[in-house]
Amino acid sequence: MEVTLLPKTLREVFDFLTDQYGHQHLWLNLEPRKSHLNNFRFLIDFRVVSSSGQELAEFDGARWYYINPCLLKFNVTVHGLPPSNAGHFQLDKNRVIGFMNSFGI
Repeated sequence: MEVTLLPKTLREVFDFLTDQYGHQHLWLNLEPRKSHLNNFRFLIDFRVVSSSGQELAEFDGARWYYINPCLLKFNVTVHGLPPSNAGHFQLDKNRVIGFMNSFGI
């Protein structure tokens, strides 16, 4: 599977993974950035993860990138049922808008 268009916003990532790839439960992880060698916009990494904690997309400070392309399409045997601790924040359309407004992501 090849994803050619890179999303610019968290909303595009959320819509793509829910509407086109069948994910019903997505989470946003915020982690301290491990490398400070480049001029990064944020000192934290933003990652969208599936209900099983599989990393699906990450933000590099300018745009989003899909990672683990073989895991983008929802598969119940891989992604399972949503655990309550898959990520830091469970995403829905309102939370996505809130993060976009707060961080510009």
